[in-house]
Amino acid sequence: MQRLALLIDGTNVSKTASRYGMELDYALLLQFVEGGRGRHNGGSHRDIVVARVYVGPPANPTRGRQAFLDYVGSLGYQVCVCREEGCGTLKSAVDYDILHDILVLTLTGRVDVITLVSGDGGFLNGIRTAQAHGVQVEVLAFADHATERLKSTARFQDLADTVVLRANGREKNG
Repeated sequence: MQRLALLIDGTNVSKTASRYGMELDYALLLQFVEGGRGRHNGGSHRDIVVARVYVGPPANPTRGRQAFLDYVGSLGYQVCVCREEGCGTLKSAVDYDILHDILVLTLTGRVDVITLVSGDGGFLNGIRTAQAHGVQVEVLAFADHATERLKSTARFQDLADTVVLRANGREKNG
């Protein structure tokens, strides 16, 4: 059984999905990557040892945001609220935390597979390091919002071709 880390760039994915009138179904995503419904894992069962959603601090905290964070936490995700200190911008803080975790998970040998949900090309060096240490890397992102280098470096699957999106509160048939 493969040990898997699911790392989600929550801010990046949420903003991109909303442009399509969609939202990520976090419960279905867990089933999707664990149960082998993705086209890249050959149908093998995997054990999710780490599932993290990375978000920035809210500009104006709301009950809706806290309800979302509580919900994904209840599904088993660890919510990582990134801080801006020392990194310059919120985007770089989120990217830094994800990249750090890719490297730590790889170098400690905790995982066999990393599934990254982000189209951000800033993770290329981390992905290459993971691959050089024998870790398989999969990327789930919207094809038209993912860099070409990212798509060609890791096993890529377009989020639009999956069943992990919802439109108007209902599952999208991929």
